[in-house]
Amino acid sequence: MSDTANTGQGRDPSSDDRNLAMVGHALMFAAPFVFGLTALMAVVIAYVRKPEAEPLACSHYRYQIRHFWIGFALAMIAFIALAVGVVFLFVDLVRLVIANAPGDAWEAVAMQVSPEMPVVFFVGVFVFLIAYALASLWVIISSVIGMVRLGARQPMGRVSV
Repeated sequence: MSDTANTGQGRDPSSDDRNLAMVGHALMFAAPFVFGLTALMAVVIAYVRKPEAEPLACSHYRYQIRHFWIGFALAMIAFIALAVGVVFLFVDLVRLVIANAPGDAWEAVAMQVSPEMPVVFFVGVFVFLIAYALASLWVIISSVIGMVRLGARQPMGRVSV
């Protein structure tokens, strides 16, 4: 049986902030793999904890917030490009159906239509893939940088006291 005396000192509150900032970086790291859901949790934590945090953790919270919004903007560009491509594909398919509408059932069976995919669809998908890959790399790399610097107890950017 071990008899340890409590010195009356609790945990250092700044270590709690650093741990929570590390959790935020880990959540941001996982974001590209779960379509940004964990990034939302990380940015909420950062916004809530930033006003009360020590300067080191506060700099990491600011970093997480800034990088969340940059990654979010890149992801929005990706999804807008995909939406434009899909809309053009849908419009082209509707135009094809309307232009080649058969007069009766036998004509519909005998009709041979070869639809062509619009170039805008492929450009939209290509831009989506590039932008989503850039957003994912941005969030992953910035999270790793943040984790390394937080582990070394270094602030991100300027530290306001």
